[in-house]
Amino acid sequence: MEDAAAQTMFLSKALKLPRHTKDSGNQLKRLFNFLGRDPKPKSSNPVRIGVLGASQVATYALIWPANRCPDVEVAAVAAKDGKRAAEYAEKHGIPVSYGSYDDLINDPTLTAIYVATPNGLHGDWAAAALKAGKHVLCEKPFTADAAEAKYVQRTAAKKGLLCREAFHYKEHPANQAVANILQSGAIGQLKQLDVCVCIPIWAFNKNDIRFQFKLAGGTMMDAGCYCAHTLRFFPGCSRPKVRAAHAEKLVDYGRVDGHMSAELSYPPLEGSVLCAGTVGRLEADLRHMSLWPTTKFTALGTKGRLSMDNFIMPFMGHTLCLTRMVPDTSSPSRKADSLGDGLNEQKQQIRVYGNGESNYYYQLTRFISDLKVLEDKKAPKQ
Repeated sequence: MEDAAAQTMFLSKALKLPRHTKDSGNQLKRLFNFLGRDPKPKSSNPVRIGVLGASQVATYALIWPANRCPDVEVAAVAAKDGKRAAEYAEKHGIPVSYGSYDDLINDPTLTAIYVATPNGLHGDWAAAALKAGKHVLCEKPFTADAAEAKYVQRTAAKKGLLCREAFHYKEHPANQAVANILQSGAIGQLKQLDVCVCIPIWAFNKNDIRFQFKLAGGTMMDAGCYCAHTLRFFPGCSRPKVRAAHAEKLVDYGRVDGHMSAELSYPPLEGSVLCAGTVGRLEADLRHMSLWPTTKFTALGTKGRLSMDNFIMPFMGHTLCLTRMVPDTSSPSRKADSLGDGLNEQKQQIRVYGNGESNYYYQLTRFISDLKVLEDKKAPKQ
């Protein structure tokens, strides 16, 4: 067990990135950044990206962050309804619109495609864009099932193109700090991981596309995919096993889940913080009887615990609570306390905002950076 000085040293290393830059702790400034205010001048050769699906998610996940990224230009948008595409393009200052997805992915001036269709169309159009020679950033869930996901990734590998699922939350430095802390062993071997994403029932009506079976709808394919991803990303384990799962609040003739709970087990990995008894639990709900959304992750270890609230949108405010067991130095003669032999709880509340940008900004800038690396490798040698 470490003393307080050692713990402070540990945290400075575990967080890696600066916790804040100037003004990043200002919530109003972070909100303006999220909304794409104060756009940055474009570089001389920005990556031209097309939006497949004139959707709300494309607005805040791509168009707004692209305003603040000099190396990205949102150059075209497509919808199945040409009028809707044209209206969306006019509203967001996009120079070209198409009334056909095929026309967009075959546009020779585009380098990448952002897939923002309903869930059930992700796989088909991600694969189509790759076959057309475009890099792909695809909204989650990546595809409707595992077989489709493998096919899309094989296509990307064959074409030598970047294809990435848009799990934006993990790009934010606050969540990277959570992963670093857990995987460093700061709270010891992990015993239990819990995550919940509960969205109020008023947020979506029963006819929303999220509840349509034919479009790969359901809570697990929406809020639940965040839960499943965190139980892999935070502890650094890509293949936990599902021990039990239970769907409730069924809609669309009982084929779509409104609520999902599940329990996962982890294989013991040499050199990792996971052990044979580590358990992961998730709860996802799109029909929750509450006023406000709840998104929280909690980890219990042999030497402490960690919790993170609002992990999906940390730039809007969050608190990372870290509790660790450290030696009690208040009295040399003291031998025991409530935590055991001579140990005390040491608690810290941490907030990590990096440069004050949103998850979507971090996601987009990394996607473009990695895309450029691939493009440079493919470029003819001088």
